[in-house]
Amino acid sequence: MEAQDLRFPADLRPPGSDLAAFCGNPNAARAELNGMLAASPAVSAAILPLNCCEAAEAGVISMQLPTPLLVMWRHQVGQGPAPPVMLDLANLPAGWSVSVLSGCTSLQGGCKPTDRFDSGLTGTLAVAGNFGGYQMSTCLSVAEAGGTPHPVIHSLRLWIPTTSAH
Repeated sequence: MEAQDLRFPADLRPPGSDLAAFCGNPNAARAELNGMLAASPAVSAAILPLNCCEAAEAGVISMQLPTPLLVMWRHQVGQGPAPPVMLDLANLPAGWSVSVLSGCTSLQGGCKPTDRFDSGLTGTLAVAGNFGGYQMSTCLSVAEAGGTPHPVIHSLRLWIPTTSAH
């Protein structure tokens, strides 16, 4: 697969949000979970072999955070735009879904996530590639809504620069 530059130039970061300043260092991921900052967490990525669609995940783990964090995406082939694509997480096109999970990494088989967001995400996700391998990058934010507390993720900002899943 030919490498593609998926770093987020300033004009593609979510305007008018704190994500524009939080995301962007092409050499280091960042995660801020419930006010705890991990300035350079380790990043991993994996393709998810599903019958229905193309899918992959990217995750971070750090000694500064109490739990691993994962961003998982799925794309129903034939629906919506195909990779390469830059997605607005607050307005996903048909055929796409994105989730944020805590408590597991892609290396842990059978792990049950401790928390999950399937909606309420803001930011962007860039995906390029095909079933043989993907490159992805994300700049996102999510927070629990008043009256609907979450067990682990109360607020999260996450920056994962271009990473590859094979």
